[in-house]
Amino acid sequence: MGLYWENLLHGALQHALSSGAFAATGTAPVANLSRDDIAAALAGLLLGHGHEAAVYHLTGTVALTPAEIAADPRVREVYLGGAAHV
Repeated sequence: MGLYWENLLHGALQHALSSGAFAATGTAPVANLSRDDIAAALAGLLLGHGHEAAVYHLTGTVALTPAEIAADPRVREVYLGGAAHV
């Protein structure tokens, strides 16, 4: 399963960091991806050849749990100003 990274920027992660709960996936890992990555992949498909009737499932490169995302120091700095609680 994958979600847009942008969803985290629109309040989901901030709520999860402050409440301790991320309802979208529970504790399951998610392979997030950005809309820019999807756009680039689709542009390549549209400009390429041999993709007729093909089905592609786009996901991020690595699946991370909400706890792993929240533990990333870059995320903590953006959303909590470096605070050490979660």
